[in-house]
Amino acid sequence: MNQKIKNYAIPNRKNILEAFQKLNEIITQIASLDLYNESKLEYLDLLLTIKEWEKNYKQSKTLSEIGHKDLLAVYSSLDNLQTKYVYYDTPDPKTELSDDVVNWMWRLMVLRKNEIEKEMQK
Repeated sequence: MNQKIKNYAIPNRKNILEAFQKLNEIITQIASLDLYNESKLEYLDLLLTIKEWEKNYKQSKTLSEIGHKDLLAVYSSLDNLQTKYVYYDTPDPKTELSDDVVNWMWRLMVLRKNEIEKEMQK
């Protein structure tokens, strides 16, 4: 399969570190906002997992060590949290942060998938 991969999905160090950075920034911002108080601890718990993955990535230089079930569990948790806020009764740009974090998590998942596929082609 020789599809053209979008630049953001090319599994290189720059794109992977950017995904981790964005996840860290957005979740940290979410945790600081009153709007997300009800879910603050859940977000912070997920952030600890993501930071652990980032630390391991910096040492191993690969995302393949993140288990697919672990990745899906974090994605599902973020997606479930998102539904509390994206459709919030009062329109507020801050509610979009829950959507942004899901998008960046998806991007990290795509990077991992593409990295594994690239390794399999060698």
